[in-house]
Amino acid sequence: MAQNNQDEIDLLFFIKKLNQFFKKMVVLLFRALGFIRRNWIIILVIIGLGIAYGYYVQSKTVHSKTAKVLLRINFNTVNYVYSTIENLNNSLAEGTVEGENVKELYKVKSLDIKPIINLKDILDKYELNDRRLESLLRSIDYEFEEEDEFSQISETFRSEYKYHTLKVVLSNGATQETLTALINHINSNKVLKEIKASSVKSLEERIASNEETIQQINTVLEKYKTDEVTSAPSSAQLYVVDNFDISEIFTSKVELQKELEELKRDYVYANDVVVNVNKPSLYSNIGFFSNKVLLYPILFVFIFFMLALIRTIYFALKEIADE
Repeated sequence: MAQNNQDEIDLLFFIKKLNQFFKKMVVLLFRALGFIRRNWIIILVIIGLGIAYGYYVQSKTVHSKTAKVLLRINFNTVNYVYSTIENLNNSLAEGTVEGENVKELYKVKSLDIKPIINLKDILDKYELNDRRLESLLRSIDYEFEEEDEFSQISETFRSEYKYHTLKVVLSNGATQETLTALINHINSNKVLKEIKASSVKSLEERIASNEETIQQINTVLEKYKTDEVTSAPSSAQLYVVDNFDISEIFTSKVELQKELEELKRDYVYANDVVVNVNKPSLYSNIGFFSNKVLLYPILFVFIFFMLALIRTIYFALKEIADE
């Protein structure tokens, strides 16, 4: 019984202290509101001074810009492009960039390129039962984020990816012309230009060959359909025999058409080795602490309240000391 009474007393004591705490908070809140009401003109002046000073400081501050460029790298030149970008990074740091439009290139501060992981780009290059693919998949490392989605794969397959993200940090005076000059500079690499020339020629030959083969298959199918067999064909004519599997012809035609579509799609991007796909916008790197127009008014008002609080504490202590 005594224990229950003690528990009730402790609970009542806790509730009493909690009520006192809330009362003190309410009193402090009303005192703060009263202080603001009495000094609202001073606070507005301080905010105005903070905005003016922040605008002045920000006008004198040079902010860098950033752009994220979506690149498509053609002709299996990923490693060459990565090496070119790395060398350009070093040249920019050392101030030894050469080539056309150097003035625009020096507005680039740094470059960082990463592949966009797409397993389809890898699987398309291997047959499903290819043992080489199986051994490669076993040897690579994966990193996973939440919900079992991978965030990174070992760079074993870096050269297999078609699309890559290039993060470009630029000076405040950079424009879209700067990004254009950057991409043109990468494409002007002598090795990349030679690879492009031979690859475009090979691509055109493969497209022409596929179109010719499909046309020949169409001729065979047409002759098979009409069942026209010439007894003494010339060298330009085709034999249609009775023991071939027509389904294989259809399968071959479908595969060739699919390959032709992919080749023509690749040919659309074949003007350059590195193609800027997304035409990105440039944005300034301005965070909360970089926005001086917002930062200084808040800072000035905070200092004003801290000084007022220190003054209140001083007089309170002085009163206690006098007593």
